[in-house]
Amino acid sequence: MTLIEVSVALAIAAAIGAAALAVSTTVSRGQTVDQQQLAASSLEANLQGLLLMDLANASHFRNTDNGFALLANARLDAVTFEFQHLPTTVFYEKQRIGPRSWLVRRQEFTDKGEHVMTELICAGVGTVGLQSVEPVEQADEKANEQGWLELPSATTVTVGFDTPRKEEKSFNLRTR
Repeated sequence: MTLIEVSVALAIAAAIGAAALAVSTTVSRGQTVDQQQLAASSLEANLQGLLLMDLANASHFRNTDNGFALLANARLDAVTFEFQHLPTTVFYEKQRIGPRSWLVRRQEFTDKGEHVMTELICAGVGTVGLQSVEPVEQADEKANEQGWLELPSATTVTVGFDTPRKEEKSFNLRTR
């Protein structure tokens, strides 16, 4: 082979390598977008399942400065991640940890006020709230002193995101 043939072969090989790199980069970006969409839908499904379980076992709720609290008869075990039939106060709140705001699920025993478990649910949260879809009745006198309301049979839980999506997710849930 002459020097010219070798140079042409090298140029062709370089062009093929550059084209292959461009194709693999495009495919990689597409997979990243798919993975992000899958992760977002998985997070939404997991959050909805957790909310359904907590609301199905709750009798009262109250809104707090950073979210809402539920008086429930089920707590998530920190070791087995299975629900146990024990009186618990469950909080869904926005908390700032470092530079980011997180949706946090915290549970405490209702009889002792003892801290049980705190979970980070998702980052980039701006607001968290629970609203009744129907009129709410006042709770009994003792619960009412602490601001608790009877949990209605239909609620809407809203999670507003700051970054990067700047969107709001609403979960319309039946509790009974």
